Amino acid sequence: MGTQVVTTLVGLWFTHFTLNRVGQHDLGLWLIALQVTLYLSLLDLGVVGVLSRDLALAAGHPDPQAGRAAARDTLATSVRVMLWQMPLVAAAAVGVWLALPRGWAGLQQPLALILAIFVAAFPLRTLQATLTGLQDQTCVGLVQFAAWSLGTATAVAMLLSGYGLYALVASWSVAQLVPPAAYAVRMRSRFRHFVPRRLPRLAFSAIRVQLGRAIWVSIGQVTHLAVTGIDVLVIGGLLGPGAVVPYMCTGKLVAVGSGLPLSVAALAGPALGELRAREGPRRLEGAMHALGLAVLLLGGALSVVVLIANEGFVRLWVGAPQFGGVALTAAFVVNAMVRQWGATFGQAVFYGGHERKLGLNGLVESVVVVGLTIALVGTVGAIGAPLASLAGVTAVALPFALRRFATDVGSTAGSMLRAMVDAAWRIAVALGASLLLWAAWRPAGVLEVSLAATAAVGFYAMLTLPLLGRPPLKGYVDLILAPVWPAAASLLGGRHRATARSDG
Repeated sequence: MGTQVVTTLVGLWFTHFTLNRVGQHDLGLWLIALQVTLYLSLLDLGVVGVLSRDLALAAGHPDPQAGRAAARDTLATSVRVMLWQMPLVAAAAVGVWLALPRGWAGLQQPLALILAIFVAAFPLRTLQATLTGLQDQTCVGLVQFAAWSLGTATAVAMLLSGYGLYALVASWSVAQLVPPAAYAVRMRSRFRHFVPRRLPRLAFSAIRVQLGRAIWVSIGQVTHLAVTGIDVLVIGGLLGPGAVVPYMCTGKLVAVGSGLPLSVAALAGPALGELRAREGPRRLEGAMHALGLAVLLLGGALSVVVLIANEGFVRLWVGAPQFGGVALTAAFVVNAMVRQWGATFGQAVFYGGHERKLGLNGLVESVVVVGLTIALVGTVGAIGAPLASLAGVTAVALPFALRRFATDVGSTAGSMLRAMVDAAWRIAVALGASLLLWAAWRPAGVLEVSLAATAAVGFYAMLTLPLLGRPPLKGYVDLILAPVWPAAASLLGGRHRATARSDG
């Protein structure tokens, strides 16, 4: 949590600093370049994602010696497949560079360096996946934070020296090359028994089997990036690189705040899988009602703050010209809340073993979102991007996840929606109040923004706190509060342990 706070605060300052040093046009070009590398990362076709899962299973084998042997074989096979993929990655990188629009000439040389480093470091991505699969998350987190710190310091020094976009290239390169070196040292020192002595010669049939296992993970990655990352590319292509900066700055608070509800949904995934295996569908349904409500309420709390504080925040952060307007902010907020709530059911469906259906549904959603993004951005401007994303999740992703989960537990999608009605109207009233307060006040300074956000949160709490004192959240809230604050638990209803068991 501490590193997240530091990286967020420094990242906000760094964006302002970079904008002043390279200008809006070049910063927009840089954001586009980063998006391009994200799409190129999909060319591993899911091998890295499957590697982490397979290594975790191998490390947990009842026979440690057999587990280590399986882990070595898995890692060696994955590295060999990644090496086989390198010509495809190199060809794609060249194609991307040649396809750059003429108006983005300033990006050609920096992007050439980025693409060269990306191709060279492509197989090294297996090192982080290995440590993740072996559950050495502490090392991964520390290395990433150290690389981020070194990369940021490099960028600041080079920007001050006038290197422009090349300073950002150097910073990005540090983040790509330093962690694999540290991971390799870690592997040799702590996980030597998992390191293969040599790479096997793989027949095409073996590669086909490996890729066949990974393809649904790859499809999920493709559709996720298509849905969440197409906005920058479309806006940059249709409205120009300069339009990307105010769009990204306006959505920054939403992006930062969304991390918490989404992490709650993601962390609950393994528990949902265990609950599915050990308990009946009624228990699982009760747990999902509680999880969905918790994520929705958490997202709503963040949203009322963003609605009333975003203009003042962007003005203080990067200046008034970079604020895209309250309508764009509202579109970001609503899309984020719906996607956060939908993510809880997406996790439940994934851990229910429906990854193939999730992948196919994701393909449909990505087609809808990409098509609508291009159409709407071209007609109504940047606000068309979050509106297209909202249409995709409400028309495709959420209905599928609700129906699939409801079928698994013997319920209906309608019952899932009805369980959220009480929370939904309370959140809607709080959001409306925040908009009215923003329109009447337009808080600008630090003190005004802080006071306005406090008022919005206070009104939101008054509306939503009663939901914490009754099912399905009551038992879980009691369990959290009782050990540290018995009086609060008593105020919300008491009998915490028995209620948690009965509420499910």
